[in-house]
Amino acid sequence: MGCRIDCYGDGRSPPADWQVARIGLIHMVDVPIRTHGREFALRLLYAHEITNGLYPSDDAGSVRAWWEPDDDLELEERARQFGLSLWEGVQAQLNDIDQAIQKAASHWKLERIAPVDRNLLRLGVYEIVYCADIPVEVTISELVNLAKHYGDGESGAFLNGILDAVAKSLTE
Repeated sequence: MGCRIDCYGDGRSPPADWQVARIGLIHMVDVPIRTHGREFALRLLYAHEITNGLYPSDDAGSVRAWWEPDDDLELEERARQFGLSLWEGVQAQLNDIDQAIQKAASHWKLERIAPVDRNLLRLGVYEIVYCADIPVEVTISELVNLAKHYGDGESGAFLNGILDAVAKSLTE
């Protein structure tokens, strides 16, 4: 089952060489608001990146049009707002965030990191550096869980190591 691709909102598809992966919300009962918000932010970041910023990635309706028609993207407003605030924060601090990732992932070029992992790292670094109200351990745990769901078998450990290195660099 693949993605419904209409990234421009007018029926046009992206070029055939674009790599598109299916990302859907984790279906869980009583998932905390911030967990769903992080998933929403991941969708926004991922869509924005793979469309080179062409995707209108700031509202739930546009995101719903991108993903599977049967995908459940009914977010509580607080989750949606949290996700939007993360997306906006990452966009505003993207250069600094990417530099922090590159420094912590010294043996990896940023562009070689899988897009889903790269955007989860961006979310994590943003939260660790700019969201003092969220404990670092919570951020890392949440993003490792998302990486296990959306990434490959190594994504969780990969994110854990890099996010932990970023957090430790702030205390040095």
